Amino acid sequence: MTKRIPLANGVPGVFNGQPPTWLAGTPFPVLNTLDDPRWRGATRQGFPLVSGTAESAAFRALYHVRGGITSLYLSFHVRSDPSLDNTLDKIYIGFRSGGSAIVIEVTPYNSAAAVTNQPANAFAVSQRVGADWSPIGQPTWLDTTTRIWLTTAPVSWAVQMVVPLAGASLTDNAGPNLTDPFGLWYFFQVKTPGGITRYEWLPGQPPTTAANIQNAIFPDPANWDSFQRSGGGVVDQGIELRYYDIGTTNADSSEILFRTSTPPPRPVNTFFCRPRNYTANTIALNEIVARFRIVNWGSVAAPIDVWQDVPGGGTVTNSALTIPPLTDGNDPPETNPIAFNWTLSNADIANFNLNPAAGARTHKCMLVELAGPNLTFRNDSMYRNMDFVKASLFRREAEINIVGLTPITPQVRDVYLAIETVNMPAQVQPGAQTPQPTPAIRSATFTRRLDANRDDDNYYPDYPPKDQPPEPTLEDLLASTPTYRVHVYHDTGERVDINGITYPVLDEQSPFGYFLEHDGPLVGWRHSITAPPEAQLAQIAPDFYRIAVPNGGSVKIVTEIEAKEKDDRPGRGDETLSGCIIKLFQLLIAIFRLGVHALERLIKELRS
Repeated sequence: MTKRIPLANGVPGVFNGQPPTWLAGTPFPVLNTLDDPRWRGATRQGFPLVSGTAESAAFRALYHVRGGITSLYLSFHVRSDPSLDNTLDKIYIGFRSGGSAIVIEVTPYNSAAAVTNQPANAFAVSQRVGADWSPIGQPTWLDTTTRIWLTTAPVSWAVQMVVPLAGASLTDNAGPNLTDPFGLWYFFQVKTPGGITRYEWLPGQPPTTAANIQNAIFPDPANWDSFQRSGGGVVDQGIELRYYDIGTTNADSSEILFRTSTPPPRPVNTFFCRPRNYTANTIALNEIVARFRIVNWGSVAAPIDVWQDVPGGGTVTNSALTIPPLTDGNDPPETNPIAFNWTLSNADIANFNLNPAAGARTHKCMLVELAGPNLTFRNDSMYRNMDFVKASLFRREAEINIVGLTPITPQVRDVYLAIETVNMPAQVQPGAQTPQPTPAIRSATFTRRLDANRDDDNYYPDYPPKDQPPEPTLEDLLASTPTYRVHVYHDTGERVDINGITYPVLDEQSPFGYFLEHDGPLVGWRHSITAPPEAQLAQIAPDFYRIAVPNGGSVKIVTEIEAKEKDDRPGRGDETLSGCIIKLFQLLIAIFRLGVHALERLIKELRS
């Protein structure tokens, strides 16, 4: 199915009708930020494909017409890079038009220094000739319109390019000639301390090997995905699920409550799903069906092999509520058109490997899949693997699972854990602003509670209510909230030689993590990971670890996060108290001096 690239419509106000703009020389204001609001409505693809948290990498695309020239606006953003490498971090972008194809290799940066909106370091271009790829000269438009960004806290980098469709051929210096529909392929190559990982958009095809990439043997352009420009800024209609649209109505929506004691009542867990109906037609009663599945909290390599259906959640329809259309971009109300209850029996507790000694509750990753005859879906499933937690001292067990992977060694597989922290400095400088969610985000996440007992006959006709902020995106939370994420990579068994060095090739499996809130004084954050001895936990770089996971099995790790309220550096344990004492002593000295000066003046007056 051909995917559509929307027309850039900007945002209402001074940016109305404008594309994201990072190049000077246009009528539009330049914003030197990756979060230019004029990316609104872009087609987007996040990686890894099964995530459950904010993306590790992302692609965005829009188009715009100015002066009779149509241009594509493309963004390739590596949001988390465990190890910057200015020779191995690369983006590969392929364009196909008719029977012709080219691939552009972009080496983004040449040092680890932070940069904003700067020219890319280097390009290499290859053209398809018969069944082979041959290097060709670099079209001049690449230097003119491609820019890169690099940040060091957190470590991330991005390539953005304007692709003017102004030439007579794919290799024209004025820009490639792409007629609808055209082929598009892209490949992120990211160096980590454990090896090289990759993110690729080549749906329905096996992944391109790192060795082929190094040898400029790119995938057959006939297999690249098909794209076209959608006129008038039309966005494909369809039903959509987002991160907050699934969960339980428990205070912590990833939490499953249970009790082994036999006297009633046992706790009831209400699961919900709120599809976003961005179509023109109301979804009738029982027209859409959801399947609810769960897996132990942590990371999985092959989701289809480890997920378990929630009892009673295999085929749940919207039996109580119809789902009318929403204006594109609006959030659904907090009613539950698809919902069911699960009260765990002793057999359920045993079947789902729940530990009664853990405190009659456990946390699970959740997957919800939608289906329905004659319904169109923008995305038909959502996976949730991030939690909102309170932090003074927070500790949770997580399972690193490689069930479903074909063994590459007789007993164990190397798995790597990269810890990403955002807004969590080890030491908060005196007077510095402590990162905390904005009031709107706090209202929409930490303090908003879902009401399981609503008996509305249908959705609110005037939704969204004016007294509630919209649901924040995961990107909103990352920008303003202390965030802890564990990126998990497993060794694929593939190896690649680059400049005489052999690197393992890694695939990222589902990450997991936490959004943190802390009330009270804060001098910094501390975090750690522990694992049983058989996991052979080893730190091989800052915030980067290796563990051994048995073939077809899993390992339990424990993540611990502490919001430090006292400075525990040597000699500073009582800094707050000693500072107060010093200030009090200084105040007493000042009062004493004032008294002495006043007494001296009085004596002088008496003598005179």
